[in-house]
Amino acid sequence: MTYEPKPPYREGAEANAERLTTERDDPEEPRTLGPIARGASLYQIAAHVAPRHPKVASRALYEANPQAFIGGDPNLLMAGAMLEIPDTEEIEAGDPDKAESWFDEVTQ
Repeated sequence: MTYEPKPPYREGAEANAERLTTERDDPEEPRTLGPIARGASLYQIAAHVAPRHPKVASRALYEANPQAFIGGDPNLLMAGAMLEIPDTEEIEAGDPDKAESWFDEVTQ
């Protein structure tokens, strides 16, 4: 089951994704995303960060930004949060099987 936000929240989630895809002047600068719009989900952001491995990216984003989740719950991403986006290498180094198990556990 996937979460699909309803308007007006869908527009916020799409705006967050669009911010991720804009080119930056300094590629060495840490990538950040935010402020996060109300209704955006960790999985939606992860799917734009790493479309081939969104569950691995979800776990990497969560671990890099624990302060951005209400009560430490990966399902409760705070509106207005600023997220640090892990490097592609860091995301790809994640274990897909462990990420799948983690994701299934936290989304139940």
